[in-house]
Amino acid sequence: MKKVLTVIHLPPPIHGASLTGEKIFFFLKKNFFVDVIKQSIKKNTNDRLNITHIFILIKNIINLLNKLFFNNYEIIYITPSSYGLPLVRDTIYFILIKIFSKSNLIIHFHSKGYFKNNLFLKFFNRKIFKNSTIIFPSMATASEFKLNFLQNLKVEILYGCLNNNFTNLNILKSPPILLFYSNLYKSKGILEFLAIIKNLEEHNNLFSFKIFGNFTDFSEENLKKIILEKNIKSNFDICGPVLNNDITVLSNCNILISPTYYETFGLSVLECMSLGIVPVVSDVGGLREIIEDNKNGFLIKHNNTSSFVKKVSFLLNQTNILKKMSIESQQTSKNKFSKINFENKLKKIFNVS
Repeated sequence: MKKVLTVIHLPPPIHGASLTGEKIFFFLKKNFFVDVIKQSIKKNTNDRLNITHIFILIKNIINLLNKLFFNNYEIIYITPSSYGLPLVRDTIYFILIKIFSKSNLIIHFHSKGYFKNNLFLKFFNRKIFKNSTIIFPSMATASEFKLNFLQNLKVEILYGCLNNNFTNLNILKSPPILLFYSNLYKSKGILEFLAIIKNLEEHNNLFSFKIFGNFTDFSEENLKKIILEKNIKSNFDICGPVLNNDITVLSNCNILISPTYYETFGLSVLECMSLGIVPVVSDVGGLREIIEDNKNGFLIKHNNTSSFVKKVSFLLNQTNILKKMSIESQQTSKNKFSKINFENKLKKIFNVS
């Protein structure tokens, strides 16, 4: 059996890259002998860097060298980061792989900004990426990398997927339940979400809302304080992270509001759609490749609160259309983003017959 080395994001912590990495890892284990070096040195998304993390990083570098010296891998699969210490770490990994291995290199980007931020790789990229396969989570992300200056590259688009555990459609609540579902970074639009909620109240809409996500930039106390300051009257629950990736806890929600600044793909949006939750989201990144505007959701220009309010108000007052779009949302997730489609694309990328 051919050998593959994976330098990969795996849970914990839970985020889009680690959940996708976990699916890829299980696929590879079924088809190759797999060695693994876990990318993340943190257990939670809000962990601060400490001396233990530095030791883990050094241990991983030594582990990588050891594996490169004593193994002959057919393929090395790596998921690089774009910012901060992880970017430095991955630059070191790339240099070591290029010096000590002749393996076929598959590079899977999950975020934008890699070449913009990595000046070292900007200078040496022709050697590092030569003859590699590069995977992007969406066509939108691929277009932003502008790789035309690199030669002999094979570029693949690998959309995220769900596990085909599709439930029945959610039941429309009275009043409907609005949802924010993402790690609580400012860039995910949590403050804009609360502004939309306040505006919806001012337009006399009836609803309750739930907030799911890891407490990163904002704690539960921070959010409750902001809600109090905005004088938001609707019933709400701040639920914290979805434990064990059990997204069925979201299933009684009806409309997802995601005024995010950027999404390379939007796995959390796809998870909601699989439950029949209608997405009203920023028209950014790869979300246009999931959502067909006015059919299975709404795409809104980023930072346009009035447009968000208009579309959500429309759904709250036109329940027949909300039900129809709920069916379309679930069908999209089932037909286009199934585990079967995901694994078929992996078979092509890794040349599995």
